[in-house]
Amino acid sequence: MSARVTRKRARTELDQVAKEDPEEPEVATQAQTHSGSSSQASNSDPQPQLGDEHGNGGLERDAEFWIGDGTIILVAQKVEFRYYRALLADHSPVFKTLFAADKQPTRRVPIDEHQFITCPVVQLTDSPQDLRHIIRAYISGAEPGFLEAAEPTFDEISAYIRLGRKYDLETLYEHALAFLEHHYPDDFKTWTQSKYWGPEHWPANAAVGVVNLARLIDAPHLLPSALLSCTYMKEDIMEGFGCADGTRETLALDDIGRCFRASAAIRQATVAGVVRTLRDKACQACKTQNKCADALRRALQGLDRVERLLTRCPIRLMPDDLLSDGQAKLGTCADCTAMVKRRSRKERTMLWARLPGLLGVEVPGWPEEVVAGAAAPRPEGT
Repeated sequence: MSARVTRKRARTELDQVAKEDPEEPEVATQAQTHSGSSSQASNSDPQPQLGDEHGNGGLERDAEFWIGDGTIILVAQKVEFRYYRALLADHSPVFKTLFAADKQPTRRVPIDEHQFITCPVVQLTDSPQDLRHIIRAYISGAEPGFLEAAEPTFDEISAYIRLGRKYDLETLYEHALAFLEHHYPDDFKTWTQSKYWGPEHWPANAAVGVVNLARLIDAPHLLPSALLSCTYMKEDIMEGFGCADGTRETLALDDIGRCFRASAAIRQATVAGVVRTLRDKACQACKTQNKCADALRRALQGLDRVERLLTRCPIRLMPDDLLSDGQAKLGTCADCTAMVKRRSRKERTMLWARLPGLLGVEVPGWPEEVVAGAAAPRPEGT
């Protein structure tokens, strides 16, 4: 995230904001306050007043985002944030409409030791943690390019998705969605190129939260790889994923049932695919048919590390992963070794194509070339 920056803007910058945004509140000088002119102005103001800087109803000011010359106060649960109205409104048509609403409560707050302004006070239903992540992303006032240079946490991505969707923060939302699509793809090649169930710096059980986000925004293409991760969580699937704010992401009962039902089916399909991959039939080009067939038979018989088949991602399970301890290579000729790799890819591609069905989810547009590859006949010995 962006580093903290000096939030105290020069007087000339505040004046410029007021010129560019006629909706920004006027600055009341200390002289006006002492002369009583500001009191007269407040009497003609139809907006309800919500105390002053000393009367905030017992709310807690956010330690990070109570900015001394901010022009709007946002209240999330019991926490107040003071920030720049124009910066948020510029990025969100929803915020712009909300901030412009008539008869918003207001509060008179200082911008320095001599001057005061009247800030609208907007009550939000979001968690303080989520709102804090949003403000951090926009603190520079520029479109966020945070994902190119940072490793966002699940809590950050969740806030960008949830509040980005709610407040139409289009660029922030699209960046966060692209991040999820990269780590929980609907593309076979992308999934196989990664070594992890999700982002490397995320705990594996964060997939529970990804499933919930996919349900929230109606993004079924995220579900197969995220639910596949959940099927390998064992009993942790019931506990879910603990977020930084103390809340817990848990799967809906329907999705827990899907994972339990799919778990056995996926493991059965994995074992069957491995058996077909190592079946003892050499390729047609092989010049040492008996030797290579024996090598394949030994590899299949040597699958004593059953946990490899049951705990590793079946879509990423390569032929070398199937060898017993101490067996570095299959012992087949180059042609048969290449054949085994082709068999392995075909089996894993077929399993990838079947994932939505095995997991009991519908994914419109699941890659056609993968489905087509799964439906193709398998010539003997290839």
